[in-house]
Amino acid sequence: MIERNFYINETKSNPKPEEVGKFIEALEDIEDYFPEAGDRRIIPVFSSLHIPEDTRTYLTRSGIYAMG
Repeated sequence: MIERNFYINETKSNPKPEEVGKFIEALEDIEDYFPEAGDRRIIPVFSSLHIPEDTRTYLTRSGIYAMG
């Protein structure tokens, strides 16, 4: 069986913790915006050139990949 994933990315130049919170809220409605994601595993990714340690911790605890 081939695993099918749906990656969703948020990119910020200067990320702040409140922006992570907004991203988490938006993830709750992802299937409304992208119905094709319904039968796939959703993999959220938050990216920036630099992600502060406290923001990385918040992302990790929320089950979101941090890419810097």
